[in-house]
Amino acid sequence: MGCCLPLGAAQPQPSYPQPSAAVREALAAPLPPRMLVSPDRRLVAALELQRYARLADLARPQLRLAGLRIDARSATPIALQGIAELRLKALQADAPERRIELPAGGLWHGFAWSPDGLRFLLERRTEQANELWVGDAASGRLRQIHGLRLNNTLAEGDQAWLSAREVVMLAVPRDRGAAPTRAATVPVVQENLGRASPERTYPDLLRSPLDEALFEYHTRSRPVRVDLVSGQWRELAAPAAMYSSLSGVGEGQALLLERVGRPFSYSLQWNDFPTHVELRAPDGKLIRELARMPLKQGVAIDGALPGPRVFYAAPTRDAAIYWVEALDGGNPATRAAYRDRVMRLDPPYTGDPFEVQRMPHRFSRLRFLDDGQHALLTEEDRSRAWLRSY
Repeated sequence: MGCCLPLGAAQPQPSYPQPSAAVREALAAPLPPRMLVSPDRRLVAALELQRYARLADLARPQLRLAGLRIDARSATPIALQGIAELRLKALQADAPERRIELPAGGLWHGFAWSPDGLRFLLERRTEQANELWVGDAASGRLRQIHGLRLNNTLAEGDQAWLSAREVVMLAVPRDRGAAPTRAATVPVVQENLGRASPERTYPDLLRSPLDEALFEYHTRSRPVRVDLVSGQWRELAAPAAMYSSLSGVGEGQALLLERVGRPFSYSLQWNDFPTHVELRAPDGKLIRELARMPLKQGVAIDGALPGPRVFYAAPTRDAAIYWVEALDGGNPATRAAYRDRVMRLDPPYTGDPFEVQRMPHRFSRLRFLDDGQHALLTEEDRSRAWLRSY
């Protein structure tokens, strides 16, 4: 017969089963440090990243909206890989490393060098905000940009350098107000009209008008211009919107911004929602609207939307804008000698774009090289699982 504990006796506390010491040692082994060389080629930053998420971070309250898992209090994704330790070292064989003292508390992430290598950026997620900190490469001292709350819900880690001391980032709008609360229940009607649906199925999608309101509230941000020397920052003329991408054009000549628009979908993730692409001046004023991409619905998995898509800004003085257009209507079943082409638009961005390259297969990515004269262009043949770069 089993034995029972007497009333009032202390109950045994449950504990996690533990593997052997050898297995624990292997699982706890630190990751190799991530090495980031400064733009001036004088220093290298060694980032020791956290191998596993902390239980406290996994237990943070989260919103599941349009394929995102958002930490609503700090306007960041729930899944962030934190920096456990940061060290700087001169690019010399016998140079000593200098450990950067990260203030206690929060989750440090998002390291980035300034264009001249004299400073670096770090972000820290706390209970109430995602902060921006600036580090001095010579001394290793850190200081916070006070009053600034970054918004990384859609454009995680995006930044646009206007100069070595000024950077544009996305922040929580000052006038955001209170979050939407549950209103009266309204019916959600969806129709199946018998058409083939090539989309994948996804978790954490929008399910109600309240979800729509929460998604828009938490993903709205405002571009802000930060002076890293004075610590001052200000909002730009660009309105608050659901910005999903921010990049600098050339050497601070302009800003390339993408923002999500309506209508939303209850069957697609946020990155398939309608998107507006805009070119704006460093003060945030609109220069030119480049594209309005519709809801990506009914598009084959290896297909594409017709019209302009996938925008890039050249990081060199020529300040050109590049994008991709389908030559087969975006339908992979269509027979075509060329699937995609790359287009280019030069300053002052008032003329017509011109074609620079055609590809027999679907465009994959464009990567600019450090010499400022070349780029790597990659295309993909999904039917044979081939990638070709040139």
